[in-house]
Amino acid sequence: MSSSPGFWLEQPNLAALEIAALLGYRLVIIDMEHGVVTAESCNALVAQARTLGLTVLVRVAAAERVLVQQALDYGADAVMLPMIRDAAHAADAAAYAKYPPLGTRGVGTGRAFGYGA
Repeated sequence: MSSSPGFWLEQPNLAALEIAALLGYRLVIIDMEHGVVTAESCNALVAQARTLGLTVLVRVAAAERVLVQQALDYGADAVMLPMIRDAAHAADAAAYAKYPPLGTRGVGTGRAFGYGA
């Protein structure tokens, strides 16, 4: 992860990513929990942010398997998990982001996998 300045993005604004990169920001947190970022717009934001060289964290709406895996499939470097109830819930949610034998994440052929190349 980057230790450089980061910013929080709650709306699907591609220009904000470009401006932030020009200003020297190296990290973006895309907020799907409290923001108005949809799955489709998150996919586009992650692609643009990575093109600009930004490290991308996606704060998913809930610590659920599909949401965690989709954010990572968009190409996010990591996810931020909201509303963790206890250690067992944290362990389950963390497993969604890791491949076996450390976790339960499945493999696909999207951006996170270089489109199967």
